Amino acid sequence: MRCMKLISVGMLLSVAAITGCSKDEENLVEPANCEIAGDNYGITNGNSLGAGNDLSATTVFVYTQQDDESGNICTGTLIDNDKVLTAAHCVEKKGTTFVAFTNSMDCAAAAPSRTLRVVTDKVIHPNYRGSEDRNKSAYDLAVLKFSGNSPEGFYSRDLPTAPVRFSAANDVVVTGYGRSKSYDSGGVGALRYKALPGSSLSRSYYSQFLQKTVDLTRHNILVLDQRNGGVCSGDSGGPLYIKTPDGGLSLAGITSKGINPHSADGDGDVCFGVALFAEVQPNLEWIRESMRRLSY
Repeated sequence: MRCMKLISVGMLLSVAAITGCSKDEENLVEPANCEIAGDNYGITNGNSLGAGNDLSATTVFVYTQQDDESGNICTGTLIDNDKVLTAAHCVEKKGTTFVAFTNSMDCAAAAPSRTLRVVTDKVIHPNYRGSEDRNKSAYDLAVLKFSGNSPEGFYSRDLPTAPVRFSAANDVVVTGYGRSKSYDSGGVGALRYKALPGSSLSRSYYSQFLQKTVDLTRHNILVLDQRNGGVCSGDSGGPLYIKTPDGGLSLAGITSKGINPHSADGDGDVCFGVALFAEVQPNLEWIRESMRRLSY
């Protein structure tokens, strides 16, 4: 699942303001509350997330301003007071990366000093070699360190302590700021989520194009069947959770890429195909070591 690419005038103004490039922008009065309420856009066939709940309090908007003045929109999970877990392909190119603590890209543009934090350092998984090879999705991971601390109302998500165990009885939940209807549709920049039955999650999928089952078990990659909706462009780096018996959420995977396995020629809308996620638990040692490294 590629990150969303776009040029946003509002976001460019925010970048200028937060980096101190313009005194006029620094002196703008920012709204105290510009969060989205009610139904809006995001995860395909998903539901909007208001501020203050468990998902919105641990999910952040990841924006990279590239050297050519285009931008990449992704999603991340807060795993420490000043650190975010996301996908490597979201931050592999040169540019300045920000994380935004808001459920709306427009709110980040309107209130940059309140919502935006500058990423000052990052660690990309050493085994990541690009997301085009589906087997490398297992290493499509990066840990970001941002300046300052998380604002009030946000807190870090616990990392899993046990291997992923899923069944049809346990729903899965995906969250992100991506497109709302299809890969070519609009509606990017607002935080949404979608709950899917546990039977949608596996470690393999059948490819109509290859005429065979692709088994990704040994690659530590989770596969989500999302014919009824799920992650899309802009949701890259976002979390996949498994609901626990006590009603909690266990962080299982990080959104890497989408594939359309239902097409005979390999083409089609990947947002309603299957999504591949880097499994978190097998990468715990690297994640924790990266967090320690970024703390010095």
